[in-house]
Amino acid sequence: MLLQPRLGAAMGMIESDRTHSIADIAYACGYTDHSAFSRQFKSHTGMIPVQYRSHCHRK
Repeated sequence: MLLQPRLGAAMGMIESDRTHSIADIAYACGYTDHSAFSRQFKSHTGMIPVQYRSHCHRK
């Protein structure tokens, strides 16, 4: 139930924030395990967070 809002917040931060690490963003969105965050993120978006960041900033 909390998965969508947390991942949505993480996606927004990844899109807009190039200064913080993916781990910092995951922690800010309530994830304490970077691996679990990456798995859930990939399951939701089809990309790992680093790929998503690269995709967003390539435009």
